[in-house]
Amino acid sequence: MSTGPLERVVVVGNGIAGLTAADTLREAGFDGELTVVGDEPHAAYSRPALSKALLLDGDDMTAHELPPAGHGATELLGVRATGLDPDRRRVTLDDGTALPYDRVVLATGSRARRLSDLPEELTLRGLEDALALRARLTAKPSVVVIGGGRSAWRSPRAAWPRAARSPSSPRVCRSSSSSARTSPTSSPGRRGSRASPSW
Repeated sequence: MSTGPLERVVVVGNGIAGLTAADTLREAGFDGELTVVGDEPHAAYSRPALSKALLLDGDDMTAHELPPAGHGATELLGVRATGLDPDRRRVTLDDGTALPYDRVVLATGSRARRLSDLPEELTLRGLEDALALRARLTAKPSVVVIGGGRSAWRSPRAAWPRAARSPSSPRVCRSSSSSARTSPTSSPGRRGSRASPSW
């Protein structure tokens, strides 16, 4: 373990875990160079809202928003970390930038496992996914949720005002698998068993 001076910290991941790490560093007295890298172009937001309030009818599109970050870090958004060189202490980004660091925090979260290669299949993990699902629900399609995790049970409640104003109701298919996916005729959902650091 390195015992050198702590002057530069890079946080890879701009979700709740990355935001918390950056805030905690500042609260602990770190006043050096702090850089946060996020592959989404958005500031940190609340992911639980993506499967609940953001899917509801209405003009309120702020349910996922968080107060402005107070850590004062340099935020590099819309770029992806593609490499880590522990020997040289460099994080490489997809635009070719190499970020030097004394310490690095990896808070990238997880990716949903897709059930097919169909381009229409939708997984619910990020803000763009939720907005795409919200748009699909305006057509009031039949909704089937695969999985019985917490997110899987939240989504039908949110989808009900949009997709189920008919005698039929959203159906939840519980299985031993905790993954949840959507297709043009199936429902919102996301991986439910393993907690994502950026959730």
